[in-house]
Amino acid sequence: MTIHQYPPFIRFTVILAVLILLTSTASGDTYQIQPGDGLFIVVIGQPEYSQSVKVRIDGMISYFGKDLLVVGRTPEEVNAMIRASLTEPGTIKEPIIMVSPRPAEKEIFVGGAVKLPARYPLLLQDEIGLYHAITTAGGFLEESADRKSIQVIRQNGEIEEYDLSAGGPYKYKSVLVRRGDLVLVPSLGAVDVKGQVKEPGQLRIRGRIRIDEALARMGGYTEDANLSEVAIMRANGENIVVTVSEQFWQTQYGDNADYYLKDGDTLYVPNANRMEPIYVLGYVRNPGEHKVRGPISSLKAIALAGGREKGANLTKVKITRKDETVQEVNLNAPQESEILLYPGDILDIPKGWQINWSVVLSFITVTTAVVSILTR
Repeated sequence: MTIHQYPPFIRFTVILAVLILLTSTASGDTYQIQPGDGLFIVVIGQPEYSQSVKVRIDGMISYFGKDLLVVGRTPEEVNAMIRASLTEPGTIKEPIIMVSPRPAEKEIFVGGAVKLPARYPLLLQDEIGLYHAITTAGGFLEESADRKSIQVIRQNGEIEEYDLSAGGPYKYKSVLVRRGDLVLVPSLGAVDVKGQVKEPGQLRIRGRIRIDEALARMGGYTEDANLSEVAIMRANGENIVVTVSEQFWQTQYGDNADYYLKDGDTLYVPNANRMEPIYVLGYVRNPGEHKVRGPISSLKAIALAGGREKGANLTKVKITRKDETVQEVNLNAPQESEILLYPGDILDIPKGWQINWSVVLSFITVTTAVVSILTR
């Protein structure tokens, strides 16, 4: 069943919940549920479990025969509570749930990439300007707010979109927000650009961006850059190596997805003129520092270190990145085996569990002797 086959209320609720969930994580503070709040609860693919409920004065909501204490919790925490409520009796297997707050009729809700997402009462007026509403919520999060796609969701379910960027069509035009409306400021995506670029760091994007355009926005590449082996680590764990033309103005790539970066991706430009170290430790034949030119896969790094030792455990390999972040990977899994190591990273291969036969034989010998004595 597609979303268009759901009743109008469910369609609106799904759209609303998705917008709130996609934008709420970008804010510095997370909204906490309060008495009197309305909550949209959407279970994707199971419209019979989707409801709009009211938070009682005791801080509870009623959901399919259960009272759940939600006051003071974030929408994400309530999401987890409802998921547990549905999965305990085995009603739904791995339900996809979205929970979003709904303002009371005398309030507005401002959320997403603003400094203070929350409900705000309209005490002396029935409407305020859109800029005023966003200012009331502390203003935009400067680096992450997508000012070109501000959402205003009206009480009747109508969704309006406004461009509030500098010079945008609504920059100086009055847009009114009324009681019961929701204002959502979407968050821009982010990609990391590392290696041989003039201004390495995080780049904010809308949707997707081509590799050569990303390099241009980061000041261009350095003289040592190797553009024949530019590596991309996708947000989903996929790793690819592509070649980028030095001519930024050319458009020979067309719509090839490999040449575009999306939210959560990392772009690495290796050095063409020098070898740089990675570190392979633990149960390999030649542990220590090994020189590479650019990123290589974890399995190639193990081969570079002489291969794994007998008894090495490839299911719980630890990678410590140069920025000190740590991830545990299973190199026996096809997708994870292609995870890239970058210069400065550390790959640690642990020892697997092994039977100590000398201890086993000693135990059998002692046990046999004890049984022999007891049976005489």
